[in-house]
Amino acid sequence: MGTDISNSDAARWHRRSVAYFRSLFQGDLKGTLPAYHPGIPLMWIGGAAEAVGKAFPATTSADAYVFVHTVSKVLLIFILLFLLIIQMGALSILFGPGVSLWYGLIISAEPYMVGINRWFHLSSLEIFLGFTSILLILLWKKTTKSYLLLFSVLFFVLSFLTKTTSLILAPVFFVVFFQDYLKRKIFTDIFKFVFFTVTLTVLFMPVLVFNPEFAVNKLFSGIDSAISEDVRTGMLPPGIIPFFYIIILGFKLSPISVILFPIAIWCLRRKLNFEAKIVLLMSALYYLALSFSVQKIDRYSLVFIPTIALFISMWVSNLKKNVRILIAVSYLVALAYNVWAYYPVLSAYYSPLFGGTSQALKMGFYDNSGEYFAQAAGYLNTKGTSIHTFVPDNIESFSVFFKGESQTVFDEKTNYILRSLDTDRKYFESPLCSTLEKSFGSKEYKVVNVYLCR
Repeated sequence: MGTDISNSDAARWHRRSVAYFRSLFQGDLKGTLPAYHPGIPLMWIGGAAEAVGKAFPATTSADAYVFVHTVSKVLLIFILLFLLIIQMGALSILFGPGVSLWYGLIISAEPYMVGINRWFHLSSLEIFLGFTSILLILLWKKTTKSYLLLFSVLFFVLSFLTKTTSLILAPVFFVVFFQDYLKRKIFTDIFKFVFFTVTLTVLFMPVLVFNPEFAVNKLFSGIDSAISEDVRTGMLPPGIIPFFYIIILGFKLSPISVILFPIAIWCLRRKLNFEAKIVLLMSALYYLALSFSVQKIDRYSLVFIPTIALFISMWVSNLKKNVRILIAVSYLVALAYNVWAYYPVLSAYYSPLFGGTSQALKMGFYDNSGEYFAQAAGYLNTKGTSIHTFVPDNIESFSVFFKGESQTVFDEKTNYILRSLDTDRKYFESPLCSTLEKSFGSKEYKVVNVYLCR
């Protein structure tokens, strides 16, 4: 786990978790829907952590936040681990135990995925739930066991109740059912799928029964704003926008995966079974949806990593033993280096293969979602609780960890200024206070500076 990490959305999801359970216990079903993605499974995790936090109260609000935030992340990581184990079990049956073990290694060694998995956020939960549901429906098609269909639906529902973009997976399910119908001439299973989906959705989101118009409008208005509003897209050269997620994957994948994935695709191009084609279809649908949407966010690229890991695993598992050992050792050595270079914030990883953080900044692909803000707050907490810090950008990633006074406006009380690099801030500028006191970031590049004012 390492020391704590901040991200720009975490504090909001903690507040939403509290509001969700307060509304639920008061019978206010309208209040259980946030203004954005539904996030229901994530809010369950946050609510459980809040309950633990009340049993072990902290001395200050910052300490209380860190405690609840850490408990939330531990719970989330164990859930992701549980889903990974299910995925590996399904892959073992669908593709063989060798593929399954390689998949587990690659997923556990990709630095950016390790980093985002430690966020209290929707991204990893949505992706792990969605990919697990696809693998289980493929396993159902192979075995026709009804309980696999039910669990596939369960994880699918939980995935789009985490984030409604998982509805992109719906056509994938219908392709599987169509292929099953061609084989068995049984059409009732698709009705079971729809029935279970509707029933579980209503069970987990009862506001759909009592006020369906309100619930649907609120959910899809959130989707509309999420895909149609993003000032960062205007900063990108128009010609590369369709290739945004390919470029981001180049920056965010380990160099080993960047090299091995195209080789694996080329070598496997004529050997893909139905299950592999379905996984490719899933990624293709996501790529089309994400590329056509206005919003471009680097963490959305995480959805392609399971597919990349699977295809590399399918190819590598058939190589000679010495080559497999060399690749496995390379992944582990690279992970060890990345942990050393970026600790404790692996979500700040940018591949050295394409110039790392420095090149991402120059090209306009760098995004700071709160990386190293918590570490800056920890440093300033050693200065006492009476200091004032001006944070002009992304203050919420900082203020929840800071025990002093966070400011959005510079005034005569200001003791420190916290500046950070981002897509629209490629260089440090601090004309108000220019005495650099401390820098935070990876071994490769510092992205957060603390300036002393007085």
